Amino acid sequence: MAGNFWQSSHCTQWILDPQILMRDRQKDLEVLTEETYQRVMIFYCNIMQAIGEQLKVRQQVIATGMVYFKRFYAKHPLNSIDPLLVGPTSIFLASKVEEFGVITSSRLINACQSVVKNKFGYAFQNQEFPFRMAQVLECEFFLLEIMDCCLIVFHPYRPLMQYVADLGQEEILLPLAWRIVNDSLRTDVCLLYPPYLIALACLHMACVISQKDTKHWFAELNVDLDKVLEITQQILKLYELWKSYDEKKEMPALLSTVPKAVLQPPPSQRFHDLTRPTPQSESSQGGDGNA
Repeated sequence: MAGNFWQSSHCTQWILDPQILMRDRQKDLEVLTEETYQRVMIFYCNIMQAIGEQLKVRQQVIATGMVYFKRFYAKHPLNSIDPLLVGPTSIFLASKVEEFGVITSSRLINACQSVVKNKFGYAFQNQEFPFRMAQVLECEFFLLEIMDCCLIVFHPYRPLMQYVADLGQEEILLPLAWRIVNDSLRTDVCLLYPPYLIALACLHMACVISQKDTKHWFAELNVDLDKVLEITQQILKLYELWKSYDEKKEMPALLSTVPKAVLQPPPSQRFHDLTRPTPQSESSQGGDGNA
């Protein structure tokens, strides 16, 4: 495990070029607009957040899972594997990487069923969660392969706490900036920028919202403030997007336009049938052992 971000696989392999990211996303953007694509990704991140909260995992586990999810779809289109399978699988893998503890098969599947049916039933017509633990475990191996086993994720939380401590405004700025960092996981910034710049952008937004004059402090930083501004703009776009549509009313129709997961996996995939939901007749079989 790398001792710092600059020596890590996160830095060397998973800070992506924006043009390459958009190029790899073209298959989805042939069907969806960029704004629609972002709405879909926000929706599935919201599902992951709800599953993580249902499982009572730490926020860092959820954050790591969302980064895994983003990394997967940075390399593969939405119809490669159902996002409803990749999302819980990412949380499951992140819980082990972040040393949260064992999440049993029954806990994971029950949490997914509860969240999908009760909190997001409006989007799935109150259907059951269609996957079983065997499919989660297979998907986990594929996720590991896609990420080249680059599992250590550096988040903005630690540098954020250091910056806020230096400013001496912990009680006012830290909770607000922390929430903005959580929101930023719904954007692409975790794929495009190092975590310390994301932390600075979120802190800057918190200072503006709280009307704290920190211009002198930011001016003394030896960082690329243009990059900080780019991150800020992406997060502001997220907030504008949230205001512009009613997810509960619009998501069912929007999901119907999303390319469905194909029954056969991509040619490079070594695993099979990850995208095929288990028939209802099999839903009561298996899936109750320990992960």
